Amino acid sequence: MTVICKGETYRGPFKEGLTKTIDLSEGNSLLIISTMIQYFYSLDYRVEYVPEDTNHLEFHFKMFSIADKYGVLCLKNFAADKFKTLCSVYATKGAWDLKKEFDILMEAMPMVYGMTQEDDALLRSHLVHAIKRKLDMNVMLLEDDRFKDKCLQYPEFTYNVLKSVMHPWPHSSTFEVALAA
Repeated sequence: MTVICKGETYRGPFKEGLTKTIDLSEGNSLLIISTMIQYFYSLDYRVEYVPEDTNHLEFHFKMFSIADKYGVLCLKNFAADKFKTLCSVYATKGAWDLKKEFDILMEAMPMVYGMTQEDDALLRSHLVHAIKRKLDMNVMLLEDDRFKDKCLQYPEFTYNVLKSVMHPWPHSSTFEVALAA
């Protein structure tokens, strides 16, 4: 069986090649699977409908995860770019919705820090930057109970926020290397 995606070729005696069946349902919703297939055809995906219990950051995280699971690097990078763009939007929006945007970013933290490999700083750096920007806008967010809980629950996140203070974001490659170190 051979799988080709954006010029990358994957060959092997995959189980799916023998059974002539590909089961993508394990741990994935139909929406995530269909969006991945849409990406294979168009090298793009659009978020037109997200279930009520899912926010857009979570959706892009799930796309990142399925791409990582199946080794589709081009989709993984694409989903990371979408995640980064949305983090940037939440990081720079006005103070009138500061708490709501901060809450959305905080909801993403358990996924990003609890379900990605420690050496995969791609999403972590974007999330840390966005949260740091929100803290810069309103230092009172440091008193947010969920923020305190997450800092205690994910010490690596706390360390990464501290590193982001010491290594300002405009040097993104430095920041990403600092997170990976």
